[in-house]
Amino acid sequence: VILMLTKGNNAKVQDEVMAQIVADTSAKWMKFTRLIPKQEIEENSQYYTYMSQRVNIDEIIAKGQLGEAKDVAPGATLQELNVRKPVSDTVSIDTIGGVLNVSAQMLDSNLISVHDMLQDVGILIGRSIEQAAINMILNNDKVATYNHSSSDDSGVTILKAQEKFKELTGSFCNLNSMAVNYKSLTTLKSAMFASNRQVEPVEAIKSYYGIDNIDLLGTAVCDGGSEIVEKTYIGMDYQNPGMKLLYSKITGTTVAPLGPDGDVYDFYPLIEFMRKDIRDELPMYTKLFILTSVGVLMNAPNRIIKGKFRA
Repeated sequence: VILMLTKGNNAKVQDEVMAQIVADTSAKWMKFTRLIPKQEIEENSQYYTYMSQRVNIDEIIAKGQLGEAKDVAPGATLQELNVRKPVSDTVSIDTIGGVLNVSAQMLDSNLISVHDMLQDVGILIGRSIEQAAINMILNNDKVATYNHSSSDDSGVTILKAQEKFKELTGSFCNLNSMAVNYKSLTTLKSAMFASNRQVEPVEAIKSYYGIDNIDLLGTAVCDGGSEIVEKTYIGMDYQNPGMKLLYSKITGTTVAPLGPDGDVYDFYPLIEFMRKDIRDELPMYTKLFILTSVGVLMNAPNRIIKGKFRA
């Protein structure tokens, strides 16, 4: 689906289209976090109080917690926002996004540049969510580790990691997914190719990964993206994951209408979009507030494993 920014749309339609561009771009960067289910937080949830401590943009600017205002296109600046509130070693709350200041003339005429700016914010959000989840796992001692030994090939590493995983979870779940750095996945595919071994994508998660995952000894080895350190893996049971992404939103903001395709969009971040036109100043401009409030919750560290991967 190609979404076009067009002149003449009413503001609501235009806002939805712009929000969709950000959400689509963010989702492309969310490789590992495709395996983690998302949940929208209800107001009576124990986490809602943390999530609802919304960022006051003016305060954040005054404190210097926004990123540097930078030119992202002629006639526009972007202030990046990434404010973290650690709650415990198993929960972190992040407000991620940016404030785009766009000249009114640019919104009316230079729509290609506006599209590029929105993608910049989408990349910021997608990468930040990935980094928050990955860093929580890699820095948590409660997550089991299995590193390959020098005598292991990739298959033996997977078998031993499966065994270690079972020791922690019992019969409750299996190590059926392993996200690796994309370079490791290339090396693994090369080894399979060299031995003329046919590999096929795992149907159960094909809708998330297309064909970029392979079934090896009962574990789907997936491209976990560039945010996972090279020669590192993170494993879990995607049917019984040890983590959740918690999202909250406030009334009055636009959230991207993510389309009718169901499961394919399950991992999309919940991104809020708000537009404020400043018409009483010269030059006239528009502020676009784009952010996500996301909590990374590790509710079952024993259902996650990490370590060094040989490939």
